[in-house]
Amino acid sequence: MNSAFYAFAYIGFGTPLLLAWLGATFGTVPALAGFLAVPTALAVWLRRELRRRVRD
Repeated sequence: MNSAFYAFAYIGFGTPLLLAWLGATFGTVPALAGFLAVPTALAVWLRRELRRRVRD
């Protein structure tokens, strides 16, 4: 449990660094749009999977 906590914590600490690098490379608006697209796509996929499993 402790190692899982640290793994997610380090991912969380690296997120602003990744976002700053993407912003410097592609611009702020495209970086934020791309950064928002990933969790949105995952949420849509998860909702479809959960609804499909409830119907089965």
